[in-house]
Amino acid sequence: MNALVALDPAVAGAHGAIGGALLHRSRDANGGARFSSSVLVMDMALGATKRAKADLRSGFGTGLLVSDERAGSPRTRTSTLASMIAYHVRVGAFAKVGGGVQLGVQQRWSDLGDAAWGSQYNGLAYDPDRPSGEHFANAPRTVGDLGAGVHFQYGREGSAREGRRQMHMRAGVAVQHLARPRLSSDPDGERMARKWSAFALGAVGLGQHNTLEPFVQAAVEGGVPELQGGAMWYRTLAGKRSFAGPDHEWVCGLGSYARLSGNIIASASCRFAGFGAALSYELAVGRWSAAMGSRGTSELVLFYEPAAGTRR
Repeated sequence: MNALVALDPAVAGAHGAIGGALLHRSRDANGGARFSSSVLVMDMALGATKRAKADLRSGFGTGLLVSDERAGSPRTRTSTLASMIAYHVRVGAFAKVGGGVQLGVQQRWSDLGDAAWGSQYNGLAYDPDRPSGEHFANAPRTVGDLGAGVHFQYGREGSAREGRRQMHMRAGVAVQHLARPRLSSDPDGERMARKWSAFALGAVGLGQHNTLEPFVQAAVEGGVPELQGGAMWYRTLAGKRSFAGPDHEWVCGLGSYARLSGNIIASASCRFAGFGAALSYELAVGRWSAAMGSRGTSELVLFYEPAAGTRR
């Protein structure tokens, strides 16, 4: 669940506890180009205040996002540092809504490397090891960025994972790059496209040891749609509950997702005492991936998450 903070700032603090995730994704393309991204997200609830009605409680949540993305050849690097603040209101016994904003800075630069000049020819043969005498490297550009979102959740925290036949669900809608910062220092240069995204996920308890967690996500950025959906099945491997509750049991799962492009994602995850790891591999079988020469994408997530809430 913690990774959802990167999609929707309103998720920050929604689970009522401290959580975090470290994600690394890499993809190799034909021609030697490599794309990678690393993301660290953390969020926590700042506490709750009681209102006049006993069943209506509200409180703030906060979060932090640090990311580094490196793309292609010539290399382009984008680094982001952002903080989130959210406010959640309980609107019923088991329902809560919230809204949040994200403020951050983004730094981007490109390294075009050495160009080929006449000085790099050794006789009639081109020698890339000879200095060109000129290096192309764009100065880093730092811009501010803004995002916002809303979040809804229903169901008792952790009920599905306690073996009860109940359902827990979350849904959210968010927009990133509201300010549409320019991609270069050129006053007439291209601006960053807004990214609209929406997600929904749930946890359905199937008896004492099994949980099914469906997930769907849609996004539109620069007029390009993206859609993925699937489910994870989790199994509680410990045969005996400890006095500390379900947070001290081994919970492992397998699942798969499909993208609109036709790509298939296989995922495996294990968790114990709040700490866990998830490994995913995206098989490039879609037409778009074949046209781009993608060889598949691998993703590793290390996370800490209390038993309450929904894992993602």
